[in-house]
Amino acid sequence: MYNLTSYIDDCRKNNKIIVVAKNILKMSELVEENGIVVAQTGFLFDVWHEIAKANNYSYCVIKGVPEIVGSPTSSGAWTGMIGMVLNQTADIIVAPVSVTDVRARAVEFTLPLYEESTCVLTTQSTDKGAQNKFLNLFKPFESSVWLCIILLGLIY
Repeated sequence: MYNLTSYIDDCRKNNKIIVVAKNILKMSELVEENGIVVAQTGFLFDVWHEIAKANNYSYCVIKGVPEIVGSPTSSGAWTGMIGMVLNQTADIIVAPVSVTDVRARAVEFTLPLYEESTCVLTTQSTDKGAQNKFLNLFKPFESSVWLCIILLGLIY
């Protein structure tokens, strides 16, 4: 059976960096077998793999226990993945973590990596003979709003 402590010890004996991560759709997805992370995919791991390759890093990936970023407790200790880095269970976090003042005082951050998944949703037209579907994007706002947006775009 999987034992996190012995797995981490084996990684350390082999001079591997311990990466802690969590499952976030498309950002960092972990594939596990018998409790051990055997594969990683997603935008953040694409970046991490390139960093590791360029610097000749060997590493092991463990899942955050629990799978949260973490916060300070009343005693000053940290929970979550930040706690795992601070207590040296892990060396680095590969996960989407927002930089806050409290977190920045506890750990160092890289320059932010950003993947935006925001989209605009509108109701489907009930008119079967509707014009171009692209034009539906403009319907939620009055023409005066679009005019202001265009004028601001031209000014700035």
